[in-house]
Amino acid sequence: MIPYLPTPAFHIGETRIDMWVIMVCVGILAGIEYTRARAIRRGLSVKVTVDSALVTIVFGFLFAHIVHVVAYNYPTFKENPVTILPWYGGYSSFGGFLGVAIGLPLFLKIKKVPAWAYADNMAHGFLLGWFFGRTGCAFAHDHKGALTDFFLAVDFPGGARHDLGLYEMLFTLFLLITFLLLDRKKDRFHGFYSGLIMVCYAPVRFGFDFLRATDLEVVYGHRSDVRLVGLTPAQYGAIALLALGVTILVMRRKMGQQDTSQEAERDYRRKPTRTEAGEPGKDAEVQADPDRSESKTEQGGQGQRNGEESESGTVRTENGTGQDVNG
Repeated sequence: MIPYLPTPAFHIGETRIDMWVIMVCVGILAGIEYTRARAIRRGLSVKVTVDSALVTIVFGFLFAHIVHVVAYNYPTFKENPVTILPWYGGYSSFGGFLGVAIGLPLFLKIKKVPAWAYADNMAHGFLLGWFFGRTGCAFAHDHKGALTDFFLAVDFPGGARHDLGLYEMLFTLFLLITFLLLDRKKDRFHGFYSGLIMVCYAPVRFGFDFLRATDLEVVYGHRSDVRLVGLTPAQYGAIALLALGVTILVMRRKMGQQDTSQEAERDYRRKPTRTEAGEPGKDAEVQADPDRSESKTEQGGQGQRNGEESESGTVRTENGTGQDVNG
């Protein structure tokens, strides 16, 4: 049995920084760096990869909060709708998955890139970030399970319980190592890792949620997860996630790999100049109106001849003629 350790934390002014916040930040940085490094190895655009990661993070956290409020805390939301605003805190992992499923394909479609190649790359970085995030959950003990005498249980005040954040951290570590080994052996069809991560995680999460506590109100004064017809919102999300993962694997298996041969060049393409982009510059004006150019040239020549004559006349006047030559 694992001893219970209070969550380490410190304050910056009135802001409390605990291990969950720290580990999530580490996970974000580590995930972005890993996707960037793998993009280089796989011949993908680093710029598109990093931009995709940022879009994934924004959409993920936004929808994670929305689902947390609407699916898990609807009575509170009904009484105080402003809790839907992101700075009120609270996140649902399956809400994050929903945000990624919306934001990432939309961004890749706008960029007109081979989407499944980039999605697979993001799956690797996501796993690394997820591992650190769940490590933060294990430190925070914010996913308390039912009372048990299991050898990996945490000895919480009030009795030993499953710590589902700890369990997911261990599972995610196993899955991360598996992905690393698979990625070294041979190239897979694009969409393989995107579908695989769903197929692997969904049934495990579905099973873990049966271990969630139902007595938190009595013991700790916290609200237990809601149940809808005996299942948590996350379990319904797991069913949908499994179906989506299987669909991706079946559909993408026969399609092989997308063409990524030109993707790395996106980072080195020079932006066109104004003239190259079709905007009128000086050269374009000359080419567009040659008569005007020729007229300017003739006027310039005439002006030059008149200037020479005036200069000559002035010289003769200065030589003592006493008369203006042009007069």
